[in-house]
This record gives sequence, structure tokens and C-alpha cells, in this order.
Amino acid sequence: MLGLAAPVTVSLRPEALRFAEDAPAEWPRLHGVVENLEMLGPIARLDARLANGTIVRMATLDTPQRTVQPGQTVTLAYDPARLTVVA
Repeated sequence: MLGLAAPVTVSLRPEALRFAEDAPAEWPRLHGVVENLEMLGPIARLDARLANGTIVRMATLDTPQRTVQPGQTVTLAYDPARLTVVA
């Protein structure tokens, strides 16, 4: 049955996000500006503000060859199978 799509809320775990260059080409992309960066031993967490004001949090193992700073524009990607619809 076809109908109008109603707005839904989705959830995405921080560890499900990847830097776009490290993700498969078919994964959806999100573009944002780094708001906050935390280095917690081998874990790096960053908060990025999307164009619509939404903040997304990414958690990843620190990769020494990548330098990210607050204010920097980043492109993140995610596996759509990892989205959870909250309703």
C-alpha cells in the first residue's frame, strides 16, 4: 500500500559512523562541521553539526594519520542497516 511518509526519528550509534573515505561508496553521506573532539586513549569521539543543526556523534579508534580539528568540515558515512527507527 502506498501512502504519504510520516516523519520519523532514527537513531544511529556513534560507532556506526565512519569517515567517508573509509566507507563503501554506496553508504549515505552526512556533511558537518566538527564542534567538539575528545581523545580518550585509543578512542576518538567527535561531535559534528549538520547543516540543519542536528549534532551527530562519532566514536572511532584513533587513527594517527588523520588530523581533525574543531571547526573543520567533515564528511561522515553510515551503513543504512545500522539505523534504528524510534517512531
